[in-house]
Amino acid sequence: MYDVAIIGAGIVGTAIARELAKYELRTVLIEKDSDVANGTSKANSAIVHAGYDAEPGTLKAKLNAEGNRMFAELSRELDVPFQRIGSFVIARNDDELETLHELYQRGVENEIPDLEIIGAERLREMEPGVSESAVAALYAPTAGITDPYLLTVALAESAAENGVDVRLESPVRAIHKNEAGFRIECGEESVDARYVVNAAGLYADRINEMVNSPSFTIRPTRGEYFLLDKKVGHVAQHVLFPCPTAEGKGVLITPTTHGNIIVGPNAEPVDSREAVETTPDGLDYVRNQATKLKEELPLGASAVITSFSGLRAKTDHGDFIIGESEETPGFVNVAGIDSPGLAASPAIATYVVDLLRRAFGGFRRRSGFKLRAKDHTPFMSLDDETKQKLIEQDRRYGRIICRCESITEGEIVRAIEGPVGARTLDGIKRRVRPGCGRCQGGFCGPRVIEILARELNTELSDIRKDNMGSYLLTFPTKGRLSKRRKNGAALGKPAEEHGLNVEHGGKDRYDVVVVGGGPAGMAAAISAYDNGVKDVLLIERDHDLGGILQQCIHNGFGLHYFKEELTGPEYSERFINQLKERGIACKLDTMVLSLGSDRTITYINQEEGVRTIQANAVVLGMGCRERTRGAISVPGTRPAGVFSAGTAQRLVNMEGHMVGRKVVVFGTGDVGLIMARHVVWEGAEMVAMVERKSYSEGLLRNYVQCVQDYNIPMLLRHTIVDIKGKDRVEGITIAETDDNKRPIPGTERDLECDTVLFSRGLICENELSEGAGVKLHRKTGGPIVNEAMETSVEGVFACGNVVHVHDLADWVTEESIKAGRGAARYIKEHEQHEVSGFTFETAPGNGVSYIVPHKVRTDWMDDTLELYLRVRDHHERVRLEIRADGQLVKSIKKKVLTPGQMDLVKIKRSDLPADSFGELSIEVVDGREKPKSEKQVSEKREPVKEESVAR
Repeated sequence: MYDVAIIGAGIVGTAIARELAKYELRTVLIEKDSDVANGTSKANSAIVHAGYDAEPGTLKAKLNAEGNRMFAELSRELDVPFQRIGSFVIARNDDELETLHELYQRGVENEIPDLEIIGAERLREMEPGVSESAVAALYAPTAGITDPYLLTVALAESAAENGVDVRLESPVRAIHKNEAGFRIECGEESVDARYVVNAAGLYADRINEMVNSPSFTIRPTRGEYFLLDKKVGHVAQHVLFPCPTAEGKGVLITPTTHGNIIVGPNAEPVDSREAVETTPDGLDYVRNQATKLKEELPLGASAVITSFSGLRAKTDHGDFIIGESEETPGFVNVAGIDSPGLAASPAIATYVVDLLRRAFGGFRRRSGFKLRAKDHTPFMSLDDETKQKLIEQDRRYGRIICRCESITEGEIVRAIEGPVGARTLDGIKRRVRPGCGRCQGGFCGPRVIEILARELNTELSDIRKDNMGSYLLTFPTKGRLSKRRKNGAALGKPAEEHGLNVEHGGKDRYDVVVVGGGPAGMAAAISAYDNGVKDVLLIERDHDLGGILQQCIHNGFGLHYFKEELTGPEYSERFINQLKERGIACKLDTMVLSLGSDRTITYINQEEGVRTIQANAVVLGMGCRERTRGAISVPGTRPAGVFSAGTAQRLVNMEGHMVGRKVVVFGTGDVGLIMARHVVWEGAEMVAMVERKSYSEGLLRNYVQCVQDYNIPMLLRHTIVDIKGKDRVEGITIAETDDNKRPIPGTERDLECDTVLFSRGLICENELSEGAGVKLHRKTGGPIVNEAMETSVEGVFACGNVVHVHDLADWVTEESIKAGRGAARYIKEHEQHEVSGFTFETAPGNGVSYIVPHKVRTDWMDDTLELYLRVRDHHERVRLEIRADGQLVKSIKKKVLTPGQMDLVKIKRSDLPADSFGELSIEVVDGREKPKSEKQVSEKREPVKEESVAR
């Protein structure tokens, strides 16, 4: 028999559980889901409201003010982030200014300290970039931000550490009142308790009605949000509110404790308590309302990481419902906890415990209460000395699993340990943030699955995204598990070195340091060595060299460079062997954390910990990442079964597990085309490929061999407008698109599937580049480079997909050879070199999207200048005209040009004017017209053999 049973493990239920754990009571916390904080607590604005908004005299007003005052000490005790950054309510006209004064007066009555109304000039000093229409603001300096999920986890952990039983996956089926108290049927068992605390959030009315007559009704209200990248985290320094309305506090803009920006929510009443999908209308509303606070708010695909929604448990009472039932003594409702429930949660807990104390006739305080169960300090926030000591104690802290958030394996293992440890992919994500960054788990997801399986001593296929039914993997592939999986390297054992010169330790300075051990990095390192610089270090973040080629087991590589057809691993092995032959030093399983403009490199690994070295020249070859669902704001629910095509490729080809049985691929990038074929090979059903444009974006070879040859339905000029499913994908809704690639109303239809693979483009991986001050190109997202692939930072070179996304591995290789040669030449000649030529820029003209390189120095130029370019649209029977300051120097006939296929233009030095010029432009012109020049220039160009994608 328990003294108290708490139903619901959200922020309120766990806060009550921890407060009760301070007393000599037997307490149980019952939760229907697989983890704590799986409802409203995981999807909200994360704001600790100051307390001026609530109607004076209400529980909301009283408990918000008290909870805000308690937050700093509670967060310190639990080692959870909390920052008092202050908030502004912004007025944009005289009517709203009157509202500010009303809010100010409420705040005074609620005893909120330091409130003031400030004018527009001071507002803009404190919050640059605020809307030009702002006339004044209510400033509340005590408002703050927290991590609501981590706070809920820490409360549950502390409660469990102090004797509270936590029962997850135990939905309450019935509650029976008896003489001793209550019998609660939950999960597969029954629980007996003297008192019941109903903190069931969205389901609180249903739990109440198991023992009482209906007295309140939960009316779920959906709020939708955007989460923005840390790179735009500077756009807001405070919590920014519009003036509130009867519907709520309005769409806000706020920083997070992790450096991101949250934008939202709207407030839409919904019928279902599971309606957590995002909608086009809802996201459009959030976008439009937010830009009224800041007109220049970045809400494009380059800034948005993801969109999400949460539900609030509103009632018609207008206040929190907290009290013992008059109808059923011993049953305590804690219901209708909408905003400001998070801010009020510490005070709600003490309020409920006081209520129970009076009902019990007093409690005896427990001796030896432990404030916290775990340390939640992020590893990367520690000083270097502490990091070093921690790695010496546990080498797993020296291995980075999540590259976007720099999360270590040690942190992930720590999150799994204990009675309230993570058991799912989402549980890990919300505790220590792998999967919360730019790639949304595309890189770290498979690695986290492996760690979970290892630590829980189970199979990969047993790991879920979240609740029961949210399975991630379906069935083993036809081939045996990969050597990588079998030898345990991915699970933390050292990788096979295979004769490579793998450095453990090493020097403090190198001539050339290459970052990235994929095809670009390996080719650059070999090229630097072959051009006379023998002191070369290659740093790779994975266990093995090869980068993305490790998972590209299909053939088609090497036709151009090696003159034979190879698989991705075979192509990679050619360069690995060359590295061995030359004895080039490599550091594997090593993550570069930062690059300075002075070419200092800080990295981390298990053997050395955190270390900084100096390079005379640096070559960046970090590759690219996939564009995520969140970045393009595809609406719908967020179930298991949504992957990027590259993540699925890794799981299938390297881990030996299929990701679905009925698959849709959205987008026609090359990896998507290749995976569509692989789905068929493995015996699953390829329902369709969906493409917004009127043509496939991948290589023609891949389209023919992977789609046409297998009769896979290709739905051109279509897009996904909804993803459906609670735990696992159940289907999608598609619609036809217009000429602007927007859905056409009335053309929607449903497709049944259990998996959606996104193949909607790649993004250059340039966070290191930005940190070093490298200037990036607006269109490609990669560094601006010259003919030697040198960036805007002297001595820092870049190549491959980090510069611009390539189609062919061989072109990556050729470009990277230039970068390695350029780095070697820089070291040998840059101090003595005398400039004898001139520099011109390349300029994309009509129909051309970009050209690489962006600048050319004629004194360093080879006899043949190679220019890589992409066009904006699909063209047939056209010409490329190359002009130097308007003078036609070359014309090339083209049967087909398409954005999905990069083109290579070669120009001999002799074709260029001898005199200095400033700009070399390339444009697409009608192939039926003759070049507009007295000198008719043409060239018959041999077609480049199409090869498999360099991913």
